[in-house]
Amino acid sequence: MEATVSYLIASAVTACLLLTYVGFGFYRVINRRGKVLSLLSATAKAKSMRGMCVLGSGGHTTEMIHLLDSLPAKVFASLTAVVAATDNHSEKKLKSSRFASALSQQGLPLSVFTVPRAREVGQSYFTSIFTTLRASLASMLVVLTSKPDAVILNGPGTCLPFAAASLLFNSLLFRNTQVIFVESFARTKELSLSGKLIYRLHLADRFFVQWRALADKYDRAEYVGVVC
Repeated sequence: MEATVSYLIASAVTACLLLTYVGFGFYRVINRRGKVLSLLSATAKAKSMRGMCVLGSGGHTTEMIHLLDSLPAKVFASLTAVVAATDNHSEKKLKSSRFASALSQQGLPLSVFTVPRAREVGQSYFTSIFTTLRASLASMLVVLTSKPDAVILNGPGTCLPFAAASLLFNSLLFRNTQVIFVESFARTKELSLSGKLIYRLHLADRFFVQWRALADKYDRAEYVGVVC
């Protein structure tokens, strides 16, 4: 009986400590919101950081590369790009961009990670549950090992696990990864599905839109004009 009581007390204390640890981590994340560096207005005085971007193929990749090209290369000490396993073009586009060339000239590393897609076109919703879990685990591993200071996202479904993983590790590992979401230029009156989820779940430190109508509709969205 005494052993059972001791076990229950130890379990309760352990649970309280874990909840306190996780709660303090989330408090740190929420408390720093609104105080992070805006990469879109970085200057020569900006601190170099480990950057990460997610390339979503097609138009998303084109917009992300335009966004990167608008930034000074010295903002990043290194850049990690993430592409989907079935995307055969995004990596080539990135490596031929002005931004990649600027990184190379300064001797700064550019790494590319490949992750499984959460869902392929035409894939059943049932099987997509398992592929989404696999993609999420792969995304968490990339964020865990690359330790980015800033993650830039612009709308593809592939970006969601990276936003969530960054928030998770900020809370559990006391990191300070900044998640910056830039909604697609094509979204003029309504957010994309990824944008809605990231906005409503508060997964981004800064949430930028390129059309004023969206900023008027969503209080926490920041209008920056056309950036990509």
